Amino acid sequence: MQIQIKKKTNESIIWISEIRKAALKVESLETTALNYIQAVKVAQQKSFVKRCLCIIKEGVDLHNFGKNVEKIQRKMVNISSSRENYGITNIGERILERAGGSSAKMQQQLRWSYSHVDEDVIGRD
Repeated sequence: MQIQIKKKTNESIIWISEIRKAALKVESLETTALNYIQAVKVAQQKSFVKRCLCIIKEGVDLHNFGKNVEKIQRKMVNISSSRENYGITNIGERILERAGGSSAKMQQQLRWSYSHVDEDVIGRD
């Protein structure tokens, strides 16, 4: 029993560390994108010949950036699908389970607007 609890705890710690690594990769990618945008702005101020020569490099950089985004997206999908192993559900799913209703009914209740409470309701007289 103790071994199973310890194993689940270790798996949870590993899962959390994967989430942190993914967040750091996203932050790094964001920094790279901002630096790239700044470099393009500087390159646009250069002469026409230098600008034409930089187009190929920019294409390669943009391709590599897209590949990194795809890797992070796949990692996030894997993390999201593995959360079921740890019993983690979406907040909306928990509310739905407590209410005991269908998802369509729950969405309707969440979207319902009362004209006497909300003055900005459109389409009601």
